[in-house]
Amino acid sequence: MGFYFEHEELKRLMERLKGFGAVEFTDVYGTPLTEESIDKRFGKDGGIDCVIHIITETERGAKNVATRIRNIIVNGDY
Repeated sequence: MGFYFEHEELKRLMERLKGFGAVEFTDVYGTPLTEESIDKRFGKDGGIDCVIHIITETERGAKNVATRIRNIIVNGDY
């Protein structure tokens, strides 16, 4: 049951970050993740392994986006 919780959490986070053009989600092997593909993905522990990539033109832009994402996750704002 725990992995279903992880999948729903990740879907909510993806929906929340949809407006961030500089953000991409992949698994640990670099395969893109979408809200539709999540339910078919399971990590070795049964959950889902996800990497959030921040793609910006500048380091400062990446830091700004990372700070916003960190605050969203820490505050549960998704």
